[in-house]
Amino acid sequence: GQAGSAASFFGTQTINLDPQLSATFGLFHTSIPQITSSVTGTNTLVSNSATSSVNFQQGFITGTTLGARYSTFRQKNNNIRNNFNPTLSSDLTVSLTQRLTQGFGRAINNRNIRIAKNNQTVEDLNFRDQVITTVSRVEQLYWDLVTFRRIAEARRLDVELAGRLLTQTRKQAELGLQARIEVTRSEAESTTYRQQMVEAERAVHEQEEILKNALSKHGPTSSTLAGVSVVPVDSIVVPAQEALAPVQDLVVEALRERVSLERSRINLENSDINLRGIKNALKPSLDLTAFATNNALAGTINPDVVPLPGAETPDEFFIGGLGTAWGQIARRNFPDYGIQFQLNIPLKNRQAQADMTRESLRRRRSDIQLRQQENAVRLEVARALANLTQARETYAISAE
Repeated sequence: GQAGSAASFFGTQTINLDPQLSATFGLFHTSIPQITSSVTGTNTLVSNSATSSVNFQQGFITGTTLGARYSTFRQKNNNIRNNFNPTLSSDLTVSLTQRLTQGFGRAINNRNIRIAKNNQTVEDLNFRDQVITTVSRVEQLYWDLVTFRRIAEARRLDVELAGRLLTQTRKQAELGLQARIEVTRSEAESTTYRQQMVEAERAVHEQEEILKNALSKHGPTSSTLAGVSVVPVDSIVVPAQEALAPVQDLVVEALRERVSLERSRINLENSDINLRGIKNALKPSLDLTAFATNNALAGTINPDVVPLPGAETPDEFFIGGLGTAWGQIARRNFPDYGIQFQLNIPLKNRQAQADMTRESLRRRRSDIQLRQQENAVRLEVARALANLTQARETYAISAE
């Protein structure tokens, strides 16, 4: 069957809705020559540092992205001017970014989800179409077998009647009531009927093998089915009159139940969803970001400190380790916050324009193909109704 349209990789990039958690850790050793020793108290600043960070990001279908980041930086060096050595700095940042134009709204960011659901429906329709086709094929094979068996029965009856006729003709020829040529003609007819009976029985056997192949996994090669005959329990019964609905109702039912039409309608809906996402990419992008950061600083008193003249003594508020830093973050002693707007205006955006043109043409083509399929269904219904009427008249004439 025909597969559904793939998810849209064109147009505005959709928000990743899966939460993401990442972490980094690093150890560094640096040696930096100093032009003067008055700042650090040494001509070579040697530092050993460790950094770590944990990041979390969650996207929402409205075009919103929530981010959280916690980081620490611990450093120990030979700077005799530092009041604290080692030092520990930490910060916790929470940010919220909202798309205001391009990528704004649920309809844009959930389009791949809707397309995936539509494609799943298409696969279900493909399975339904396959089941209908298989069942219809097996039913056709079954009724073909019924027909071949009826034909074989008729040929056996023909052979029996031809044999009786040949016997009577020979007797009449012996009595002089028939010419000898009639005996030859009857023998020829009897031979012809026997050949037709052999051909009919061969067709029955061949149809049985075909039906067994359609119904079983291993088909005629199965040891269970080898030499087994398929005996139909049903026979063809022609009703006195068909209960047919008006042709308009038959057309409506065919348009509603035809799997290929439903599949085309879903693909057309996918094209509309893609088209909306590509059209959104033609807009300029404007994003609003709000953030809040809590900073912290802690450390151990440097026993080798040589303060500059006039320098103040270290503040005891900063003395401590990781617990001191966490306390400062929790109390929001050193907060940062702000908002930011980011505007991006493409001057040409030829890629989005090309995608828009291509998808518009594809959508028109899909619409035309759907209309052609609907017209073909209407024609098939009318033709099937005419064939049924003709078959009924032919049957009535042959039954007279």
